[in-house]
Amino acid sequence: MKLIYLVLLMALPAAHALEIGLSIEETYNVEVFYFAHNNTYDTNVFSTELTNPSSLPYLAQIRIDVFNETEKVFTGWSAGKTMPPGGIGFFELFWVPEVAGDYTARMRVYYTGEVIEIEKNISVERVTEKENVFHTDQKVFDKFIEFTLTSTEDAEVVVIADDYPQGWTFIQTKVTLEKNVPEKFLLPYTTPSFSQQDVSFSIVSLDGKYFGKETTNLQRETGFAAVIQNIIFKLLAK
Repeated sequence: MKLIYLVLLMALPAAHALEIGLSIEETYNVEVFYFAHNNTYDTNVFSTELTNPSSLPYLAQIRIDVFNETEKVFTGWSAGKTMPPGGIGFFELFWVPEVAGDYTARMRVYYTGEVIEIEKNISVERVTEKENVFHTDQKVFDKFIEFTLTSTEDAEVVVIADDYPQGWTFIQTKVTLEKNVPEKFLLPYTTPSFSQQDVSFSIVSLDGKYFGKETTNLQRETGFAAVIQNIIFKLLAK
């Protein structure tokens, strides 16, 4: 009987054998090396490293939620990163707290329709007044906001959307600024359905020295120029 069973297996078409092998290997997983919080400066930094132990690539994205004792006070989204098999990805997100105290930080890792969560308790001790050296101008398009940001000082900054409608996502964006030189960049966003909304953005230097906050009523650009900009962005995003 064993000899007959072996002969039958060897007689299977090669295509069937390949299909069986692929069905075994096509699994997705993620491993988290650490979930760190650094509040050396007033700009709080959350960071993590992920690895893809799977046999296929996928897109990974990080979300950080911060809670006080009664409610959620902050949500931040990273950009998505392609994780090849065996690859390692570094992610960091920034938060500028308004009140010192104890908080809970929750990190969610999104990949291939799966989500894993890690929580940790954190303490914020430093909340100080900072100088506002920034001036911003925005134009809103289908999938991105075109920022023009000017600073009266040299600074490496991050732009953080920190007050916006539920269901929307804004990708934090780091920018290097030279004194009095306007810097233009794109900040991607997604929304289930666009409507004119007020959104607050914080601009903070990574050393915590400079800080600005601005609330903008988002209104999409219209006309031929807006159509061209949207086409360019979609081509660059591919």
